[in-house]
Amino acid sequence: MAPSLPPGPIYLVKAIVKLSVPFSVVFLAQHFQSDILPSHAWKWAYILTLPIVVALQNVVKYVKEEVEVRKLGARRVPMVPTYLPFGLDALYQLGSKFVNGYICACSL
Repeated sequence: MAPSLPPGPIYLVKAIVKLSVPFSVVFLAQHFQSDILPSHAWKWAYILTLPIVVALQNVVKYVKEEVEVRKLGARRVPMVPTYLPFGLDALYQLGSKFVNGYICACSL
């Protein structure tokens, strides 16, 4: 039986590949098609590459889930509308309603 690797190095290799591909695409575009953007815009391309890729991955994941939900005839769980990232405003509102360890709309 061949020796197998622990999951840590395998994860690290996969993560490095996922992180390096978007930057490699920008680097190759800059190297071969440097005329499409001015020199200062390439810095922004490098900076914004990863957030754009993550946002696109989230959109694709959401669309796939939506297709699966509709195939099953189900509905999504309603989401609480929030104005701050990660629902911090909803968490603050919930925390301010705690009275003696219980959630209560009124404070006695």
